[in-house]
Amino acid sequence: QTDIAMYGGVGAIVSAMQVHSGVPSLQKFACGALWELSIDNDQNLTTIANGGGIESILIAMKEHKENEGVQEKACGALWNLAADHVSNQDTITSLDGIKAILQAMKLHAEAATVQEHGCGALCNLAYNAESRRVISQFAGEKTIIRTMENHRTVMSVQKNACGALWNLARGDANQNTIAESGGIEAIIGAVLGHTDAVGMLVMACGALWNLASNNGRNQKRIVGGGGYDALRAATELHPGQAVLQENALGALRSLGWRQDAREHTQSSSRSGNNGGGGEPGERTATPTNRNFKRKSRNKHSSGMFMDVL
Repeated sequence: QTDIAMYGGVGAIVSAMQVHSGVPSLQKFACGALWELSIDNDQNLTTIANGGGIESILIAMKEHKENEGVQEKACGALWNLAADHVSNQDTITSLDGIKAILQAMKLHAEAATVQEHGCGALCNLAYNAESRRVISQFAGEKTIIRTMENHRTVMSVQKNACGALWNLARGDANQNTIAESGGIEAIIGAVLGHTDAVGMLVMACGALWNLASNNGRNQKRIVGGGGYDALRAATELHPGQAVLQENALGALRSLGWRQDAREHTQSSSRSGNNGGGGEPGERTATPTNRNFKRKSRNKHSSGMFMDVL
C-alpha cells in the first residue's frame, strides 16, 4: 500500500478515472483500488484525499448512478476514507458525499452489498457532528432503517446499519427521529435474528445504549419491544466478549429501572392496587449513563481480489 502511494499510484488511479470517466468498469476497479489502499493506512487516507481521490469517487457515483458495481466500490472506498479521519469526513460531507451515498442506497435498495457499504460509510461519517446533521437533513435515518427491514437476514447489512444508528443516536434529536421511524424495533429484531454474530451484537447493543441514554420515551419503547430481554440474552450467550458485555450492560443499566417499573405495574394490576408509581414513562429516576454517548467506527476490505477472480 505505502509503496504504491509513494511511487505515484494514487495519482495514476485518479488520472485514469478523470480521463476515462465514462467507462464504468474502470471506475469500479479504480474505486476498489482506492478502497484497498486506504485499509489500515493513515498516510494513504491523506494521500488519496490530497490527490483528488474523494472528488473522483463522487464524480464516478454521480456519472454512473445506475451501475451497481460502481456504487458498491465507491461506497466501500468512502467507508474506509472516513474512518478515524476528521478532515476526510469533512471533505466527503462538504462535497455532497452523504447525498450520493443515500442516493446509491435508494437506487439499489435490493443490492445487499451496496446497502452494507453505504451503511458502513454512514457509520464512519456519523462520527462527525456536522455529518450527523447532514445525514439527518436528508432523512438518512429512515433510509438506514428501511435497509434493515429489507435485508433482515443479511448480518453484514444489519451490523453496519446498527453501527450507523449507534453514531447517529449521539444527538438527542436523532434519538427521537430514529425511534419514531421504527429504528428501535429494527435493532431489537437484528439482535434476536443474529444471536451468534458478535460483531453485529456489539453494534446493536451500542445503538440501544445511545438510544436509551437520558431518554425516557425511548427507554419505555425499548422495554416494551422486548429489548430488555434481548440485551440480557446477548450477555448470557457471549460472556467472554468484553466489548459486547460493555455495550449490552450499559444499555441494561439505562433500562433496569424501567423494567422494574414495568414489573411493578404488572404486579399492581394483578393485585388490584392502582396506587403508586404509575406508568414507567412517569418515573423520575435518572439512567446511570446519563449524557454519555458511545461512538462506533469500522474499516473493511473491498474484496477486490475475489471480484477479479
